[in-house]
Amino acid sequence: MTKQIEECLKRIKPLFPSAFVNMNLELIVERKNNIYFRLDNIETELEFKRKMIEYVSRSCIKGVPIGLQRKHLYAVNEFLGTDFNFEQMEAIYTEFGNGSNETKCTDFIVSGFDLKLLKYYSPKE
Repeated sequence: MTKQIEECLKRIKPLFPSAFVNMNLELIVERKNNIYFRLDNIETELEFKRKMIEYVSRSCIKGVPIGLQRKHLYAVNEFLGTDFNFEQMEAIYTEFGNGSNETKCTDFIVSGFDLKLLKYYSPKE
């Protein structure tokens, strides 16, 4: 595991207190609802952020109790340094969830999280 990934894990721990890395090098964000992603195939903070978006964005908007959704949305925003609301995160999950478009997700992060890059998001006027 690289230094960058170790630093990311240090930043994650206060945000997801029950998170841990198992013997298969998977970051188990929340065991009960099986929210996790693999660490063995990433080396940089950018890749870590991409995995967070791809695999934790779902629990920010659905699939878990509303209280946990709020906690995960807060934690993801804190980790990424963003302030996405529910609708924005829903568009992010729709576009990038489960690793559906790694290249575009990377571009989204590099852009500073420019929501204009999302085809599934139209801001409410």
